[in-house]
Amino acid sequence: MAGQTNVLATNIANFGIALYQGKGMSTPLTLGNGSGNGYRVTAGLDTARSTFTFTSVPFRNGSRTLNGGDFRTTASMSMIYN
Repeated sequence: MAGQTNVLATNIANFGIALYQGKGMSTPLTLGNGSGNGYRVTAGLDTARSTFTFTSVPFRNGSRTLNGGDFRTTASMSMIYN
């Protein structure tokens, strides 16, 4: 979605899924195009357990009208630990 660097677009107009690092919605999970070195993880990483927690929430683009129905979106995530 234009201007939203942490929102996955869906097949429904004006509706997406916002992603955040860790629990809660204080640290956006910046999405990229799969090139470069990606983005630093600053929340949600537990190196002792080798886990990464992220939160997803429904997102409405402004006050635009939403139409109900089934929706689809996909994402692939890779992490490199240095």
